[in-house]
Amino acid sequence: MIKQIKIEIKNSINQIEFKFVFAAILFVSLMSIILNCYHDYGQNILYIKSYIDNSMYVSIKARAIVNIFEYLSPLLVMIIYSSNKWKEEKNGMQAMVITRISKKDYYLSKFIANFIIVFSVVLFSGLVNLLITYIVYPTVGFDNRWGIPVYDLIQRYDKKILFDFLRIQYPLLYILSKNILTSLFLATISNIPYALSFIKPFKNMEFIQIAIMTFIGMAIISIIGIIFNMNWLNYISYMGIDVDVSLFSVCMSILLLNVVEIFILIKGMKKYESIH
Repeated sequence: MIKQIKIEIKNSINQIEFKFVFAAILFVSLMSIILNCYHDYGQNILYIKSYIDNSMYVSIKARAIVNIFEYLSPLLVMIIYSSNKWKEEKNGMQAMVITRISKKDYYLSKFIANFIIVFSVVLFSGLVNLLITYIVYPTVGFDNRWGIPVYDLIQRYDKKILFDFLRIQYPLLYILSKNILTSLFLATISNIPYALSFIKPFKNMEFIQIAIMTFIGMAIISIIGIIFNMNWLNYISYMGIDVDVSLFSVCMSILLLNVVEIFILIKGMKKYESIH
């Protein structure tokens, strides 16, 4: 199956959807740097924040464009490669491949490949942003997003805030952890339409229909989470800053989503037949 996963990843890179989404996410990453530099150009050094405070998921000055990315990211990552299954069913490629490998390997390889692709694209964009901000901005800033002296930051510690201890003690590890968490979450979300397509009510639907329904469903669940103060239900919590949510609930949510998706996939593929 490893060989098939490599083939799926290679196929993804050659698709227009991958190039478009990769360019879009990288554009957000680079634009956040440009916005930071635009606002900081000519500023007194006393008002220049550190590279950590100017990174993509933390910067206040770039929140406008990053917020747009965060709200639309589930829909964006779903189209990177999940739609490939529908394409291969329509053009007959699915039937040809399944004659060479088992149906289980064929469908699981697409699931794994999509996860790897989305995780890599999101993480790469975040790391590029971090590297450039590290070059442009000082390691120790003379200002921060809280507007308080650096020596007083420790008094702002809140154990309820995700990664808040790392933010104070190990800033670099803090921003790396946020990048990895965001990548894992979006990679998990990207496979939801693919998994749902194996459930009977969704079999006759096109990819874009399931993707939009999934996005709307996530938005509704997020609103419910906000109303009842259950931040782990709000998908923005997995990417935002100063979020009151525990690492345990975040990790369990990601793990549970992946387990449910794989369960639906394995159970559904046994009786699944192409309907296109």
